[in-house]
Amino acid sequence: MPWSVRKKGDWWEIYKPGSGEVVGRSASRSKAEASVRARYAGARVGGERLSESANMAELERAVAAQVELNELAESGWETQTVIFSKDKYRTREDAMRKAEEMGMRHYTSRETGDEDEGTWRVRQRPPEDFSEFRTQKINEYITLVHGKLKK
Repeated sequence: MPWSVRKKGDWWEIYKPGSGEVVGRSASRSKAEASVRARYAGARVGGERLSESANMAELERAVAAQVELNELAESGWETQTVIFSKDKYRTREDAMRKAEEMGMRHYTSRETGDEDEGTWRVRQRPPEDFSEFRTQKINEYITLVHGKLKK
């Protein structure tokens, strides 16, 4: 079943062109289009999946997070720190390995990394390089801290 995106008021709707049924909406076109791509990734043809995928909600969140990262990068924001929950990443090595899988660097304020009671922090750049910060929760175990680079 194909899906399309259209502007309606302040929202971008995801809908089925044949029936007009609205299946979702987003505040930005890029996030709505990301949702359509995620839906196709989880679609079935003749009862078989077009591709193996995680559950649809997880896939849509992952695609939307990547779109948001791209939009931030285009406007002068960079990832400053990656925060890993100790609930899933039990050792510093687990967190560092995941950071590497994500294509992140290993700069930290201490060579071995920062930690508190519940998290590991893998800094990408020193905080003093940035003028403001915002966080982005990727999933229940990973949060990114983005910073606007000083001019």
